[in-house]
Amino acid sequence: MSNPPRLRCAPALAVACLAITFGALVAQTPIPPTPPQPGAPILPRRMVVPNGGGGAQSGQPGQVAILSQNYLVKLQVRNGESTETVEVLTASPSLSFNGVLGKSPSTVVTFSGTLQETEEGSLVLHYSVGGRVPEVIESVAPSTPVTATAARIEYKDETSMGAIHVTAGSEQTLLKSGQRAYSILIVPAPKAQ
Repeated sequence: MSNPPRLRCAPALAVACLAITFGALVAQTPIPPTPPQPGAPILPRRMVVPNGGGGAQSGQPGQVAILSQNYLVKLQVRNGESTETVEVLTASPSLSFNGVLGKSPSTVVTFSGTLQETEEGSLVLHYSVGGRVPEVIESVAPSTPVTATAARIEYKDETSMGAIHVTAGSEQTLLKSGQRAYSILIVPAPKAQ
């Protein structure tokens, strides 16, 4: 173990310097794992998902919250006549995914949110959706014997966030920007056979 750093301190700052020196010493000291006691059962660790953003409640503390069924979530991006889709299958109330759409230069889309089932059987979606969209900028070189064009790519960000009531199986547009539209479609997934 290396020596902690030495600090020179004025008497009025001695307590602060002592705390900094002690903190540096503690940070360098490894904490050994506690060995299990003989005869003590080794309990498995559970993953606990916080339920701060809404979503399904698990019936018991310490259990992972899940929705009552699997849902297929489709984020569709329309650009003029072209439509591209990013899909995810989930039973988790927390959603987060991204995808690369189109040919180079590509649009990168991101989506995150929480899905909540209501007592009436409908769904509420709290979301954040966005796209990083390339724009090709062509410039013409000044008058030269040969006319030359150069292209560069600039990216524009399009984002939206909010909450909506979702009707399962009904597509809803979350964001429109120019000819682009970002829509969400959530459907119950078929049961596994």
